[in-house]
Amino acid sequence: MRNIIFFSVIVFFALSSAIFAYEVKDGGVYYDGLELLNADVNSFEELCCGYAKDKNNVYAKDKIMEEVDSKTFERVNNYFYKDKDGYYYRDASLVDYINDKDRKLVKVSDSDSFTLIETYYSKDNVNCYYSDYKSDKTYIMDNCEVDSLQPLNEYYAKDADTAYYLGKEMDVKDIKTFRVINSGENAEDKYIYYHKGAMTDSKNPVYKRLKGKIVIRTEDNGEAYYINPQIEKIHYLGRPDDAFRVMREQGVGITTANLEMIPIGLNVASGPDMDGDGLSDLLEDAIRTDKGKTDTDEDGYDDYEELISGFNPRGDGSLEYDLNFSNIHKGKIFLQIEEKGEAWYVNPDDGKRYFLGRPADAFSVMRNLGLGISNNDFIDFQ
Repeated sequence: MRNIIFFSVIVFFALSSAIFAYEVKDGGVYYDGLELLNADVNSFEELCCGYAKDKNNVYAKDKIMEEVDSKTFERVNNYFYKDKDGYYYRDASLVDYINDKDRKLVKVSDSDSFTLIETYYSKDNVNCYYSDYKSDKTYIMDNCEVDSLQPLNEYYAKDADTAYYLGKEMDVKDIKTFRVINSGENAEDKYIYYHKGAMTDSKNPVYKRLKGKIVIRTEDNGEAYYINPQIEKIHYLGRPDDAFRVMREQGVGITTANLEMIPIGLNVASGPDMDGDGLSDLLEDAIRTDKGKTDTDEDGYDDYEELISGFNPRGDGSLEYDLNFSNIHKGKIFLQIEEKGEAWYVNPDDGKRYFLGRPADAFSVMRNLGLGISNNDFIDFQ
């Protein structure tokens, strides 16, 4: 991967040379066909990436940079420049690389203390900086602890409290043990593996066994928790209203077509049931059956009976499920983005989706599908 980045940088700056090209000809200096009328041909020097200088001026493309000193201005590396007054960089808040007309430079917060601590990471006494080779710009790293910043490689760094990938804060389980593995974009701490700054897998055997499940602490007061299957976090469910809110907050959007690939699991009906078929009105709205008719497609079989048997209550034939798709998404909570945001929980045990239409539905799912665990397992997970 390091070789790929190195090659990419070479290609990028080779293209940059073609894009930001100065030319000395006919006794003058030109940028993209425009003559620099004040340029001194004899002392003119192209620096990099749309910058140049002569004995009188520093140029950004075809414009004179008034804010720097031409006599002492020089390139430090691909991202930083300096003159007698300090260090400068291209701020990431400016416009994109190619279309930036002025290519303005921003002075670092404290030039006296500024130091390059790795090709892409640098700092002064005020800020930490990350230089992005893809955009040729530099970011100030949010919330970085300057004194303890430690680059780990060209991708990762950490300070006393936080880990960073490409200069951006990461959600890390244990900062003290966080480290890079295999000298690339993979990292780990004592709990989690990471790839490209994101959590990928847990090292905790209890979490691997319980992720995506609703667990109930049987040795205490029966408190229920949802174990997030995507990140190693637990969410206390509490009362029915709390459970409903938390489970919806953890939901991710899904289209109706994809949702219908997952088999339906049926709870005891919660809320009004206009036609008395055992399916609540909210559930019938979500699955697009007629809440005013027990038999939506009028084939002689109740909607509830057809769903239980795997048949289509809205028409002919069986419901078509994709069990591989269902297995991939076990433990997740989905929100129907094309309907009214109805929530569904995919039970890890049977791969079926259960409706979370009202707080009572969430409470029913919590109690009927929850797995009892010991205090020891719960402590091991934490």
